[in-house]
Amino acid sequence: MLAATLITVGILQNTTVVHAQTQEELTAQFQTELAEYALTHSDSEVIAYANMRLEQMTLAAQDSTASGLNAYEPSNLFPANTTNFLIPGTQPGETYTQCWLREWEICRLQYNSSLYTSFGVGMGIGAACTGVTAGTGLIVCLSFALAAHGAGIAAAREQRRACEMRGQDLCVQRILGR
Repeated sequence: MLAATLITVGILQNTTVVHAQTQEELTAQFQTELAEYALTHSDSEVIAYANMRLEQMTLAAQDSTASGLNAYEPSNLFPANTTNFLIPGTQPGETYTQCWLREWEICRLQYNSSLYTSFGVGMGIGAACTGVTAGTGLIVCLSFALAAHGAGIAAAREQRRACEMRGQDLCVQRILGR
């Protein structure tokens, strides 16, 4: 298992606390959640529940991107009087805002691509689990699939933050003519 540190925001059921966790800790929490669910449900219902949780995690991550929780969203960044500097050498004259909106959209698309790739990996791990395990083994395997997706979401968020910072820097450099 990966020993990476994850930043989780509402990935676990009924949580909104932001904190760092290892993938092992996240796997253990999902294992507890699935084990509790399995007490009153069949293996096929546990599988369906795990798939639903993968979808919930993906939608929550996607919604947080679109709802302005991202501190770098263009509309939250700059007062109107600082965003319309012309960028030298562009035709017919690109403003900082235009540059930033273009770069922000590139980052958003890359984020969504990473998010859905992570979802696919989680679903693939989950599908493999259903073919080879049952009972407790199924729960352990499915919890790993959920934690892997949680790690993928955290990585996609970090990549997006870095992309947005590079985009801002690029636009500033273009304004300065560098």
